[in-house]
Amino acid sequence: MEYLSFEVLNAILTGLVIGGLINITGVGGGVLIIPALVLFFSLPITVAVGTASLFSTLTKIVSSINHIISKTVNWKVTLWFLVGAVPTTILSALSVVYMLQNYPEQGALVQQILRYFVIGVMLFSVVMIYFSKQKISQDYLSIFRLIFLGAIIGVVMAYSGIGGGVLIIPALALSTSERMKSIVSCSIVIAVIISMLSGIIYAEGGQISWNILIGLLVGSAIGIPLSNPIRHRLSNEKLTQFVLLLIVISAGMMLFS
Repeated sequence: MEYLSFEVLNAILTGLVIGGLINITGVGGGVLIIPALVLFFSLPITVAVGTASLFSTLTKIVSSINHIISKTVNWKVTLWFLVGAVPTTILSALSVVYMLQNYPEQGALVQQILRYFVIGVMLFSVVMIYFSKQKISQDYLSIFRLIFLGAIIGVVMAYSGIGGGVLIIPALALSTSERMKSIVSCSIVIAVIISMLSGIIYAEGGQISWNILIGLLVGSAIGIPLSNPIRHRLSNEKLTQFVLLLIVISAGMMLFS
């Protein structure tokens, strides 16, 4: 019980910090939470991905509802993207759970492969975040590109738990001429659905740490409002650079730990 209390308290503190960083910088939660779960809680990478997926779902539900009510979601863009993303998300998450349940002797290998995959996605996310301010313009909506990129991102998010904002937003910007406000709204709704599907499958396979998930949610609920004064005072550009450096360092620590 003492260990449980310490674990939950640690998760609350971690959620507080990460929630604040997300609120201040706009950088997605998965790319920050997963290395924290692996390095600070010693969770297997599959449990970290599953826990992060449900965390992302639960923290973005209210936001997605607000965007839907505001009628800023382009459902044509969203649904075509999901046509590609939903099948690959389900198949990818099921493949991980299937391997762990039916080939336990290969469990260490699966964990190691996913660990390197997550590290690669983390480093790629740094590049995407860095260039996210570059304006991409298109004068058409490419359904093929939406489905194709959706399929790829479905695989990436199911295997890594990363990609809600840093991958979906650029993909939508490359496939449609929608304004950024609409693209952000679409990306949030898409991320909720993909993360929810992935999280449910990981949960069914026993790849969720419920105590830590609850602690993270409680901590982020505290950290987000507490960070608002900091967000208004500090330079977002410098904070984003700090988070990018933090991601790179975390990826390096995960690689050599």
